[in-house]
Amino acid sequence: MGRNRPDKYILGYVLAHTLPGLDDLSRFVLWPDYAQVLAINAVTNCTFTCMFLCKLITKYDKLMRITFKDQQLLAVLRNDARASTTDIAKQLGVSRSTAQKRLERLEQSGAIAGYTVRMSGEYLDQEIKAHVSITVKPRMTADIIKAMGRIGEVRSIYSVSGPFDLIAEVAAMEVNRLDAVIDEIIAIDGVERTESSVILSTRLKR
Repeated sequence: MGRNRPDKYILGYVLAHTLPGLDDLSRFVLWPDYAQVLAINAVTNCTFTCMFLCKLITKYDKLMRITFKDQQLLAVLRNDARASTTDIAKQLGVSRSTAQKRLERLEQSGAIAGYTVRMSGEYLDQEIKAHVSITVKPRMTADIIKAMGRIGEVRSIYSVSGPFDLIAEVAAMEVNRLDAVIDEIIAIDGVERTESSVILSTRLKR
């Protein structure tokens, strides 16, 4: 008699072990899948629901682990990636060991992919930057991005809509080098056309 009825223990497990630890946005994202759990459990047997539930928990495992304290820790690192574990613990109001465990978990889960260098404004102001809009031949995008990745002055590459396929941000210390970099991009196999715009000044950056 109970095989085709909602299993209160399974539904209770879902609600007790996931929803309380999530923020409002995460609950909103997860709700369609919770609704699917409810629907599946209402028409099928308990075993099938358990299988689906395991897949659901695995799917959102990383999302469920990002807590408010984790977000605070990430904010600290965004401001100063070299902050010591002791400094992080003080700002979060937790013990040093707790901060260390949170940091290790975020690194292992992939939430923190790595650490980088933030250049000073004085140095960056000396660079000459340009946006290079690029039109590529069909099915050549991946090869072109790989080739541009080998050019050190290429800082970022964006896939865009409109008349161009890619926009690359390049930077060099001298005009001659910037011109040479743009020539290197033009020479890449598969690049059909480029249009460059030199950045004169930065009015706002966040």
